Amino acid sequence: MLKRNTISFFSQWMKSPRSVGSVVPSSPFLAKKMAKQINIDTPGMIIELGGGTGSLTRVLLHYIPPERLIVIESNQHLVNILRDSFPDVRILHTNAMQLGRALKDNGITDVNAIVSGLPLLSIKTSTRHKILAASFSQLRPGRQFLQFTYGPKSPVSKAIITKYDLDAKVVASSWLNIPPARIWAYRKKNTPES
Repeated sequence: MLKRNTISFFSQWMKSPRSVGSVVPSSPFLAKKMAKQINIDTPGMIIELGGGTGSLTRVLLHYIPPERLIVIESNQHLVNILRDSFPDVRILHTNAMQLGRALKDNGITDVNAIVSGLPLLSIKTSTRHKILAASFSQLRPGRQFLQFTYGPKSPVSKAIITKYDLDAKVVASSWLNIPPARIWAYRKKNTPES
């Protein structure tokens, strides 16, 4: 199954490299490090942006029950793979820029964390800003937006960090991922939840 998903992921990358972002799915090592950053004791849903073939989804489900996870994926072929692989998880076929509407339509008002597998740095700037605006509008102060990147710099620009008054820091690295990746956590400063 994993080999078939890797081939499927690669074929989607061949069709649209800027929207898929990597030739292979994220490794389980990276996914586990991202999942460990989520405080599962905090109430609310965990939102995964860019589910791909489910490499991160699979690991998240070791930490959280399927009813607490919503996966956003815009590629219909990948949505089909996700729905076949994770029948108990809500997989929403929509663009991450439409996150607010998608959550509202599904009756979701409380978000614990957003975990992003989107290739933010290869998405055009205006689209990236809309995705981040949609994401940060769903997060209360103290709750996290987690993003991995293959580069040394923050995948969220200083302008966005300033605009939304975010605390931004690297919380983990995965040297076993191909290519190696860093995980950034972004939180609205204000007053964190206790």
